Amino acid sequence: MRRSERGRGLKQWLSAAVVGMNVWLAAGAAQALVPPTITHQGRLFDSQGAPVVDSMDILFAIYADPVDPAPLWMELHTVTFDEGFFSVQLGSLDPFDATIFDGSSRWLGITVGADPEMTPRAEIASVPYALVCNDAIGVINPESVNIQGFGPVIDNNGQWVGDPTGLIGPAGPAGPAGPAGADGAAGPAGPAGADGPVGPAGPAGPAGAAGPAGPAGPAGADGAAGPAGPAGPAGPAGAQGPAGPAGPMGAMGPAGPAGPTGPAGPTGPAGPTGPAGAQGAIGPAGPQGPQGIPGPTSIAACPAGYTTVNLTRSTLCLRREIFTTTWVGAQDRCNNVNSGGQLCTYAQVRRACANGGPAPVAGAWLADRINDDASLITNGADCNNFDGESGALNQTQTSMYCCLEWMKY
Repeated sequence: MRRSERGRGLKQWLSAAVVGMNVWLAAGAAQALVPPTITHQGRLFDSQGAPVVDSMDILFAIYADPVDPAPLWMELHTVTFDEGFFSVQLGSLDPFDATIFDGSSRWLGITVGADPEMTPRAEIASVPYALVCNDAIGVINPESVNIQGFGPVIDNNGQWVGDPTGLIGPAGPAGPAGPAGADGAAGPAGPAGADGPVGPAGPAGPAGAAGPAGPAGPAGADGAAGPAGPAGPAGPAGAQGPAGPAGPMGAMGPAGPAGPTGPAGPTGPAGPTGPAGAQGAIGPAGPQGPQGIPGPTSIAACPAGYTTVNLTRSTLCLRREIFTTTWVGAQDRCNNVNSGGQLCTYAQVRRACANGGPAPVAGAWLADRINDDASLITNGADCNNFDGESGALNQTQTSMYCCLEWMKY
């Protein structure tokens, strides 16, 4: 994430910055309790696009919506960056409570050092396998199962201890009866009674005892099964198993192409001239050089248009020409149009003014240069304070001072 990315311009997360975040829960065959922290990784650049390499404080905050001013949770980490990369464990300093991740949408805010919080805030989303956390699938390994507001339904021995209603459906109708077994064989007849005396016929003797019952016939085939009874209501859902450990962070994608360079800002105004430095110590006098060849004894005359100022050791010729031009144009015009002259220095104009020459007139170029892109101009008639600074060499003035000077022998 570039964002949002302080005074140093730390506004950029990887391709603003790359922000990686694990979700609170993940699905699967959990074997351990859910880790109580969230891994957050990313990369931070400064405003010039260079990765940050020092240490600084980062404040992480979780909000209920993208513009809520009051966070639900926040935590301050001192982060040491490695070529802009960093990784922190959110919740390791100020643990999350049950209200932070209750299934509602949440947004992460990040504040680097003394900068304002980066915008926009990043919504905290699920990783793919966490999307099935609302319906546990596969093998789970709880120690027991409790239902909020009801209590335990499966104890640590695996026995159902919840409401038994609906666990067993009603009995189905009875199947048809099987065929009757075969009759047993008849028992033997009893012995005949002894003959009585001849006389009237006696009453008939009693019947013999019944023989033993024959063996039972084979059992009839089972009748067809009756239709299944209706299914009972589903039992309550078991408690959600613990989340599995977060997977490793994926490889970072390649950085996007650099954006175009913005236009250059305007050149700021030149700062004021600093005070003059202290006079340096005068060095010892060098040995006197050999006597030069005597010069001419005549005194040079100033060209037409120039004012002649006779000084003790030189003849100074000075001319102010009214001609609007730049500093470079004035230098060329003095030489090409005004008899081979040069732009006058501040010292020449001052000497002329102090020795009977004309007083300075404002708005004329002088030869003295300042810094890299400015030079002196006249800005008054005071012989001891008539200089001003031009803003830049490409400005124009309405006149110029041209000078010629010959030494006297």
